[in-house]
Amino acid sequence: MQLYTNTEKSAFWWLTLLLIVGFLLQGQAFAAKEPDVVIDTDSGQTINLVVGKLGKLKSRKPVKRAHMVKPEVAELIVSDTQSPQWVFFSAKAAGTTQLTLWDEDNRILGTFNIVVTPDVDELKKKLHDIFPDENVQVGGSGDYITLSGTVTTPSRMTKVVKLAETYSAPEKVLNLLKIGGIQQVMLEVKVAEISRNVGKQLGINFAAISPNNGSLGVSMIGNLVNTEFAGGELTNRIGSSVNAILGFFGHGEDLLVFLNALEEDGLIKILAEPTLIALSGQNASFLAGGEFPVPTGAGLGTTQIEWKEFGVSLNFTPTVLGEGNLSMRVNPEISELDFSNATFQNGFLIPGLETRRMSTVVEVKDGQSFAIAGLLKSVVRENISKFPILGSIPIIGALFRSTEYQKNESELVVIVTPHLVKPLNMASQPLPTDSFVEPDAFELLLLGMLEGRPGKHGIEEGAVPAPIQGTTGLEGDFGYIVPE
Repeated sequence: MQLYTNTEKSAFWWLTLLLIVGFLLQGQAFAAKEPDVVIDTDSGQTINLVVGKLGKLKSRKPVKRAHMVKPEVAELIVSDTQSPQWVFFSAKAAGTTQLTLWDEDNRILGTFNIVVTPDVDELKKKLHDIFPDENVQVGGSGDYITLSGTVTTPSRMTKVVKLAETYSAPEKVLNLLKIGGIQQVMLEVKVAEISRNVGKQLGINFAAISPNNGSLGVSMIGNLVNTEFAGGELTNRIGSSVNAILGFFGHGEDLLVFLNALEEDGLIKILAEPTLIALSGQNASFLAGGEFPVPTGAGLGTTQIEWKEFGVSLNFTPTVLGEGNLSMRVNPEISELDFSNATFQNGFLIPGLETRRMSTVVEVKDGQSFAIAGLLKSVVRENISKFPILGSIPIIGALFRSTEYQKNESELVVIVTPHLVKPLNMASQPLPTDSFVEPDAFELLLLGMLEGRPGKHGIEEGAVPAPIQGTTGLEGDFGYIVPE
C-alpha cells in the first residue's frame, strides 16, 4: 500500500531542507549577537566573589592578554594547561578591582568590575558555634561586614565585634547590633555608722594672795588661770574650761582653788539607705547632706565663694555582663563638718571635714549583697601636765597636775545590693502619703491630732500600703517611714 506519492515525498524533503536552512541562519544571527566573553555569573558585567574563592571567565574567542588593576584584591592565575578561551583569577582581599581582556588582534574583548567581599559564611558559622543563643545577622556590603540583630549584654556585643574584625579590618566592620534584655540596674546601699566618744578631765590650779605683805602664788597648769598685771594691780583671769572655784579667806590671806573636773559621753548614729537606678555603663550619683561656703581670693581684693559638699554621697557605674552577672564601680563617701580643725580665712570660719571614702570594683549576681567597707576605729589620747617632782607625789600630786583623757570609737559598714529592674506600674505603686489623712479644724485645734481619723474620711482604720502593712520604721520599696 503506497502512503505517499512521489510529489508528496518531494515536497516533504524540500520543506525539511528549508527548516534546516532557517535554523542555521537563525543560529548565525544569535551567534552574532552573543558577546565574545561568557561570564560565569548572573550579574552581567559585575563579578561578585568571596575572599579565598576562584573566579572564571570563558571567551568565545582566544584571549591573548589579560590585566588586573589591583592584583592585591584579585590575582590572575596562569597555567600551562589553561585553554586560551578561559581566564581564572582568585580573590585575595575585600575590595573592588577591574579586569580587561584582549584578543590576538589586540582588540578589547571586555572590561569587567570585580567586587570581592569577606567570607561571611565562615563568620556566621563561628558566631553560631560560640554564641548560639544570640540573634546576630551577618551580611556583606562591598568590602564591609555588617552586623545586625540583638545581643543580651554589652560584653557579648564587644566579643562579637572583635570576632568579626578578625575577618576584616577593624574599620571595615559596621556594628548595627542592639542590646536586648534588662539594662537598668538598681543599687540599694546601706550606710551604718556608730561613733562613741568618752572624755575625762581633771585639773587643779590655785592662787594664794596676801594683800598685807604683797606676796602671791599662782599655778597655771592647763591654762585654767591666767595672771595679768595692769594698773599696779595683779588680776587673775579665769579660763573657759574651769567649772568649779573654791575660796578660803581669813586673816588677810586669800586662797583660791580652780577645778576642771569633767566627764563626757557622746554617741552619734548615722544611717542612710540611698537607692539609685542607672543604665548599664552610665554613672549615677547621690548626696544626702549639704554644702558649706569656702571663700577664695578672686583677685583685686575681691572674695569668691566656693561650695564644698559634705554628707553621705554615692557614685556608681554598673555594667550588665549577662546571665544575671553585674560588674560595678562603687564610690561611697561619708563626711561631716569638724569645727575642731577649723581655720579662719578672710574673716570667715572654715570648718574641716572628717571624711571616710571607699572605692572598689566588684562582680556579683543579681540580688547578692556585699560589704565594701567595714571600718572599726579606736583612738585613745592621754595628756598629763604637771609640776616636776610635786606632780609625781601620790595623792597629793593631783593638786599639781592636769590630766586629760579622750577615747573615740567608730564602727562603719557599707552594704551594697544590686538588682536588675524594670519600670513600675505607677497605678499600683504605694506612696508614703497613702496612709496620711489631713485633720480637720476640730481634730487639729481641739483634739491636738496631727493626722485625721481614717474612718471619718472614708479610709479604713489602720490602712497602710499593701507591701508594708503591719510594719514600722524604714520599710517599703522607697524606704519611707510607716506610721505606728
